[in-house]
Parts: sequence; structure tokens; C-alpha cells
Amino acid sequence: MRIAMFFMLFLIFACSRESPVVVEIERQGDRFGLLKDGEEFFINGFYTSEGQMPEKVCYAGGNTIMAPDAKKGSRILNYAYEKGLFVIFPLSFSMEEEELKRISQYVRKHKNHPALLCWALIPQPHLKRSDESFSPAYWKSLNATLRSLRELDPHHPFILELDETDWKNMYASTDVMPEADILGIGHVSDMEGCTDFFEGLSWKKPWVFMKWSPGNDHTMAWGLQVEPGSSEKADFFRMSYKKIIKNAYFPCLGALAQYEDIQCRTAWQKMGDKLNDTEVLHILHYLWKGEWPQNIAPRILSLKINGKQLHDHPVFKPGYSSEAHVSATDPDGDVLQFIWELVQLTGRDDTHLIWEKKGAGTGNLVHFQLPESGGAFKLSVFVYDSEGNFASAHLPFFIESDTHMLSLHCD
Repeated sequence: MRIAMFFMLFLIFACSRESPVVVEIERQGDRFGLLKDGEEFFINGFYTSEGQMPEKVCYAGGNTIMAPDAKKGSRILNYAYEKGLFVIFPLSFSMEEEELKRISQYVRKHKNHPALLCWALIPQPHLKRSDESFSPAYWKSLNATLRSLRELDPHHPFILELDETDWKNMYASTDVMPEADILGIGHVSDMEGCTDFFEGLSWKKPWVFMKWSPGNDHTMAWGLQVEPGSSEKADFFRMSYKKIIKNAYFPCLGALAQYEDIQCRTAWQKMGDKLNDTEVLHILHYLWKGEWPQNIAPRILSLKINGKQLHDHPVFKPGYSSEAHVSATDPDGDVLQFIWELVQLTGRDDTHLIWEKKGAGTGNLVHFQLPESGGAFKLSVFVYDSEGNFASAHLPFFIESDTHMLSLHCD
């Protein structure tokens, strides 16, 4: 039975390859839309290299994926096709002749795949940072590359993906990049500031957020960064989608959410497959499907140590008797469980576990003794319901001692 079903899928796929999906950009005045075989299509999806991403995209109601490894292109395209998803295919390259031949081969190979939505041309970082970056000759060569690729595939738009520094240096001008159909916006530190920036420039074509993310981690007074909590991320995705991405005033064709922000990397590194969904994923479910999932993840309202929160940049003395409190709620009224951990920070993702509290008797309030040694520390709490859906929050603090005195890094 399984063999027969696979053979049927193969026949359908083989036939459909002869007639590729035609994707076009429709313009009505100052507004743009994406048409897939004549039907409106708005990009809702994930940017990730995780193997399980298509399952999460389907669950949330998304329609598009992008993974950065073009070498796995066939596998990703076939898997997306099986799941009813579409793929933005990455073409990372330098201006070297061999590299241009390589990406041309990708276009020839995959241009008729029924799961292909767009191509994303991604200049490699070392190229963009060279002395010749953003010179007229550079953009001329890039346009020539796009022109030659378009001759190979006239049925799919080409996205030029640039990060914040790059498109600001480019001045986001269609005069500079006339061959690019869509500007792909990579990491940005301020989405609202990004849209204000574009309003004052001469880019007259649509754009898409390729790495939709809350942006920078929080930088503490002593210089280290900490990941935002899951509820804070969920608030960001809700606000930015309604205010910017789906705002009819902006020529935005959609966004790809960074997968690590959906999963909340600190919690995922710790708990792995024991956890199910985050509030962030459930927010996307609501935004993309227009309805909430059957069971919704918990939400963290606040996390405090001795009454101090993240914006206080807490500083304490060694050995201080302390208490931490998390205020959390569950939309379904589920009984919540708590895991607490205290780690010493030696770098952005470098930690040393001091203690962990979990299991029976562990609630939303814990009492503990601060370490006797000085330096930077982080208290984390993971709140999860009976379905495994979870929320996480992190509160870094600094302990001053004779050998560790605070040197301020903030305004």
C-alpha cells in the first residue's frame, strides 16, 4: 500500500514538473501582491534548517519554508510538496565564475519543481564586506547575474536578500538593482525603524522579511546579552504582524519567522523533545489561521528577584538570602509546573549550572542563597502545562565582589 502511494505521488510530481507553478508580482498603484498560478498568495512561514520545520509550519497554518542549505534542495522541495508547502530556494554565492555556474545549475535543476515559490539571491558575507562592496561595478555585476538567471527561469521572482547594513548602504534603490523583483530584508534591529527608512527612499518594489525575529537580545549593564522570554517574543510577533507585515500601507509580501525564536533556544537546548509548543507558535497559529489551537501555552507576566526585574539590571551582594517569583497564567486553566535553574554566565551561550529546582513542591516562588562568588548570573524559569506547552523567562543579574566590580555598558 505504501509503495503504491509513493508511486502515485511520484507520477503526479513527474507530470507536474513539465508545467511549473507560475509566480508573478501584481501591482495596483502603490500596492503589490504575489500571485501563484493567478491566485493571491501571502508568505507566512519559517526560516530554519531544522528537519521538523514543515510539521510546525503546517500546524500553525503557514505555507512557506526556507532552509539555508541549497545542497539539500531536492529533499526540502520534495518534502514541502508532500506537505502542501512552498519553498523560497536560497542561492548563496560570490562573484567567482565557478560559483555563478553552481547557482545556475540549481536554477536549471529545480525551476520546474511544483513546490518552488521564489529564488533568494544571497551575496556571501565576505563579498559584502570587501573594499569593493556597493561600488557601481559591484551592483552592475549583480544585476547581470540576476538577468542571466531570469533567462533560465522567467516563471519565478528573484529576491535579493540583504541584511540591515547592506540595504542601508545600497540606499534601497531600484535604480541600483533594477533586476531584483523583491528586496529580502534579513536581520533587522528595529522593524518599525526599518519601515520608516524605506518610506524615505526610492525602492519602488515590494519587500519580504526573510528572518522575522525580535532582533537583538537584551544587553545588560555589564555587557552580556540574554534571550527575551517566550511571552515577550509572542508580543513582538503579534504586534509586528498586525502593524507592519499585514499593514496594507506597506508593500510587504510576507515574512519568514526565525525557527529558533519560535522554539525559544534556551528552553529547547535544555528540554528538547520533552516540550511541545511555545506561546510564540500559538500566536502564529492565531495570526495565520485566525483561530487559537485547542490548548494554548502558558504565559509569563513577570519574573522578579527580590522585587527587581530585567529593566532594573539587578546587582546584588554575595551570599544574599533571596527569593524569586514568577507570575504566570494559563488560558485554559491548566495546572502549571515549574522548573527553575541558576547558571553562571561566562559568555552569550556559555553557562555553568549552579542549581536546579523542579518536581513536587516546586512552585512559582523559590528561596535561595546567592552565590558567594562574583560575576554575571542568570535565573531562568520554565513553566509548562499538562500538554507540554511551555513558557520561559530569564533574568540575569550581577554579583559584585572584591574581584568582580560592575563596569557599566549601557546608557
